[in-house]
Amino acid sequence: NKAFYFHWADFVNVQINDWDKVVAGLLNIPKAHMLIGFYTIADTEDGILKVMRSYQYYAAIGLAYRVTKKNKSWDEPNQLGGHVWH
Repeated sequence: NKAFYFHWADFVNVQINDWDKVVAGLLNIPKAHMLIGFYTIADTEDGILKVMRSYQYYAAIGLAYRVTKKNKSWDEPNQLGGHVWH
């Protein structure tokens, strides 16, 4: 059913059309578990589990990295901020 298709892209938003590359880079363990566990939302209005688009996925990964790994101390002055535009 084409209504349930979605396209995947790499980090610079170049669409990946080869199924073997999508499977190797996205549907491996633990990435598949992370995709379902952290990057989906259950839409109660239509009963569909919605997956983030690839650029949203990479933005969320970058944001999580920035918050957990890059910032060693929240007490440092001049912390950079930002947002992810939907």
